[in-house]
Amino acid sequence: MGRGLQAAPGLVCFDLDGTLVDSSPGILASNVYAAKKLGIPPITEAQIPRIMGPSLLDNARDYYHLEGARAQQFVAAIREQYDTEGVYMCRIYPGIPRLLE
Repeated sequence: MGRGLQAAPGLVCFDLDGTLVDSSPGILASNVYAAKKLGIPPITEAQIPRIMGPSLLDNARDYYHLEGARAQQFVAAIREQYDTEGVYMCRIYPGIPRLLE
């Protein structure tokens, strides 16, 4: 090998969420669950891109206009549903299984 060149890595890492899988179905379901639990209007599938990225607490405040304990309740309800059901709603993007082979 020439000066400054390195061997190819033996390990390749991928980001899962948004790279290998679409987690938006579970995120939507969790937000709808939390909104219903708190008695506030739920979001729609079309609104999902707006809440992707920011923290759950930021979304509770900025999108749902919740503060303090109510925002914490909302976040807890999202996690409650996502951890038991939402996480299993992820869809593998087309072509990913072949890429990983």
